[in-house]
Amino acid sequence: MAGPQFANIQTFSRKGNKAGNSVAQIIGEATRDPEFSTHVDDPNPPRVLLGDPEAFAEQHDAYIEARATVVKKADGTEARRAIRKDRHTMASIVMSYPVPRAAITTDEGKAQLERWERRNLEWLRRTYGDQLKVVLAHEDEEYPHLHGWLLADDPGADATTLHPGKVAKKRAEAEAKARGEEPRTAVKLGNGAYREAMRQWQQDYYEAVGAPEGLTRTGPGRRRLSRKQWADEKRAAEAAAATMARAAEAEAQAFEVIEDAKSKAGNIVAGAEAKAERVTAKAEAVIAAVVALGDEFKDGTLSKRDGKVRAAHPDRINPGLPEVAPAMHAAADAAEAIRAERASLATERAEIEEERGQLAQLADKLREAIGKALRFARRPGTPIVDQVEAAKMKKHAAGLLREVQKASPPPEDPFDESGPGF
Repeated sequence: MAGPQFANIQTFSRKGNKAGNSVAQIIGEATRDPEFSTHVDDPNPPRVLLGDPEAFAEQHDAYIEARATVVKKADGTEARRAIRKDRHTMASIVMSYPVPRAAITTDEGKAQLERWERRNLEWLRRTYGDQLKVVLAHEDEEYPHLHGWLLADDPGADATTLHPGKVAKKRAEAEAKARGEEPRTAVKLGNGAYREAMRQWQQDYYEAVGAPEGLTRTGPGRRRLSRKQWADEKRAAEAAAATMARAAEAEAQAFEVIEDAKSKAGNIVAGAEAKAERVTAKAEAVIAAVVALGDEFKDGTLSKRDGKVRAAHPDRINPGLPEVAPAMHAAADAAEAIRAERASLATERAEIEEERGQLAQLADKLREAIGKALRFARRPGTPIVDQVEAAKMKKHAAGLLREVQKASPPPEDPFDESGPGF
């Protein structure tokens, strides 16, 4: 897919504007009400991606009704103040796909269109959250396109709070007037703020949808590009999108391995610590038994036994040895168990190191993909992947490398060499 991106946001009132666009007209046109669908040769119901377009009119009316207020009149009585009909209470975003539907015939082309739709839906949800109420797709016009309908989280039902250009213009004019600027100057500053805010809105959309799908930020006409320049730019956009896709895939694989390595390392450490506790407890029990035997020697208990044993078995050189031998055998078993646990831990450490090696390979792939993106950004006459985007990807790669280094540190040896007599 190649071509310029298209995204547009507008707000509407129930009263309508000079062109006749109103909340009812926007809803009717999108849901293919015959009264508002005369521009379509063969109207078909839209495909719904989110919400319920048919119920949106009632949802909008209930939204307006809930924001009516009660005011106290001069005579002390109360009156209900409804939202004015000329207030813009609905925002609508249109996103168009730059490939004619007649040209989308292959499975790959259809998959690209579906992916473009998913990216748009993700961007709308991430940008507007619960204010996004409906997303629908039109498939009965020349170019596939989506409509997103929004209701603002505003106590006065002001949809212009969702329009970045209108918000910036209003704020800039208010600040200019507060400084004592002339009205004409305030309007000029407001218009400049409007344009800058909308450029940023388009850039945000480009980074989320346009660039990953190989679209250009703007079309050739506005910049007076030749046919060859436009073709080169579209090829560069497609190549950059492919590079970003490979980088995203490498990133996803890396994070998956990181999580597995973290989990595995945690399990290994926890398991080793538990085993160490069991072996240590066993060893401590053996030590206690040996100490107890030593105490018996000291207080003469074993000496008295030895005298009896010597009398019965004068041929024995050390009759007390049978009493101590089981404890010493148990101590030897405990020491052997500790050695076995250490060997097991060494094997588990080797597995972690192998995981670290896989992470390093994925990080190398990610660095390679970022390097390609940087080269695309620096090609003369190719303003598709700009330096800011490349820098963001490079910074993200650095963060990923830090995650790799922290993902699977070798667990500390839970067997303390300085402990008592193992």
